[in-house]
Amino acid sequence: MKNKFQCNLTRRRFNAGLVAAGVGISVAGLYDFNDDNEQSADGLLSLTENGKIYIHSGGGHLGLYAHENATGIVKDVLNSNAQHFVINYGKNPTQLPNLLAQHSNHLSFSSQKTNLKAAEILKEELKKEASVLLGGKAADYRIENGYAINAFSKISFAEIARQCSRRVVDADVSNKTYKLINELNVRGIIVAVGQAV
Repeated sequence: MKNKFQCNLTRRRFNAGLVAAGVGISVAGLYDFNDDNEQSADGLLSLTENGKIYIHSGGGHLGLYAHENATGIVKDVLNSNAQHFVINYGKNPTQLPNLLAQHSNHLSFSSQKTNLKAAEILKEELKKEASVLLGGKAADYRIENGYAINAFSKISFAEIARQCSRRVVDADVSNKTYKLINELNVRGIIVAVGQAV
């Protein structure tokens, strides 16, 4: 005869309890709000005078190797090798603070999407600036290995950054992203894209 306080715990009940607890913890973790009660996976890129593109989003706290999904897309869109990029990983003051508590697939996908959009905008800005500096139409330029190139000439990312002083292109970003943009001491092009875009 069982004691009335004894727990009748079968393997099935134990496993179901673990799954329920795991789901509860995972879902709660998705709602990690920052000081402004915002949660976002904004995309933020900056091109500086040294010709490097700094990736400020998607590079930290995404889980093992997940940053490759979020940052590799930028390299693909801008058709340039790794030497032209600097990834700001977590705990770096210039990495977006909005992304400190991330739960793999959820924010990895969001960061990949916003970084893709930011890279596409930066690509168009590079082509546009090259056409202003060298002549011709922006559509005639292609981006390749740190240069904007047309049929007759080419200009480096570094030269473009030096010529355009400081330009910020942003779309619907969070307050914390705006704050970081203002703190960045960048002469060049800054592109920020909100998670909602």
